[in-house]
Amino acid sequence: EGMQIRVLHAKEIVVVLNGRSRTVWVTGTTVDDVLEHVNVRLRQGDRVEPSRSAPIEEGDVIVFREAVQIRLFIDGQDRRVITNAPSAAYLLDSMGVVLHKRDRVVPGPDAELDSGMRIRVIRVEVRRIAEQAEIPYATEVVYSDQLLQGQRRVDRAGIPGLQALTYKVRLEDGLEVSRDLLDRKPLRDPVNQVLVIGTRPPNEQWG
Repeated sequence: EGMQIRVLHAKEIVVVLNGRSRTVWVTGTTVDDVLEHVNVRLRQGDRVEPSRSAPIEEGDVIVFREAVQIRLFIDGQDRRVITNAPSAAYLLDSMGVVLHKRDRVVPGPDAELDSGMRIRVIRVEVRRIAEQAEIPYATEVVYSDQLLQGQRRVDRAGIPGLQALTYKVRLEDGLEVSRDLLDRKPLRDPVNQVLVIGTRPPNEQWG
């Protein structure tokens, strides 16, 4: 007589632990109670949604992500980062990293983060570069009996020509990785060298 009986109704809750879902039945009233039920202990950097003190209702989804340490290579820096971000893109966005149109993220912006993972942001630029280059001259050979066999004479020195070249150059983290020729425009024609080669046999002398 006077005894009170308290009936606790179990609630069906979906818990997502580091990206993997499981369904549990709990009689607790807060997110913290659910985490205790599934033996999860929060550490610095871990993320849980909703907050630990939030009340739970039937059918709620609780998301827990354990913090991991990754290495981030960006703009010449090697940084060690402890994060609970689910992906590389989420991490970079949370750090305020601005990705430009051509920039690349390795292994990929949607890659799921694991402890010890290496993330590299490659800054990509495409430039048009104008250069000047020589046009090699050719050699014209003239055979002459005015010179002995084996003798040679340059009658006219060759002069290289000049051309303007326009390239599309791709740079990754400031280093050139490829270039494509877009335009070639001659500025000065080359002047061919004229080489005279002797054909006259030497005079024979009789004793």
